[in-house]
Amino acid sequence: EGMLKNGTDQHRVLILEELLKPSISNKNTGPCCAIELALDPIANYVVKSALECTKNGAQVEKLTEALNAHRMELSRSPFAKYVVAKLNTKRDTQYIDPETSKQVLDTGEGNF
Repeated sequence: EGMLKNGTDQHRVLILEELLKPSISNKNTGPCCAIELALDPIANYVVKSALECTKNGAQVEKLTEALNAHRMELSRSPFAKYVVAKLNTKRDTQYIDPETSKQVLDTGEGNF
């Protein structure tokens, strides 16, 4: 969790790669490691931090997709509820790149 919050972008990329690998306990056929960690009483904070701190859009999207695929299972866990809550807030605040938002504001397009 500390490396996600305080590490370099390079560290975050490597950590996300590990989180997205298939879980060893499921013999590499089950869900990714992030699902197992989200269900853990302590490790769920690592997954939550990964959603908060990672700047690599493709990796965040993969992580979000993996977690959403198991949303029902995660929502039943008292520990994974923090991850599900973070997924809900991420869904509500989608990233808009600055150039696009400037163009929308300049042209007056959009629902304001």
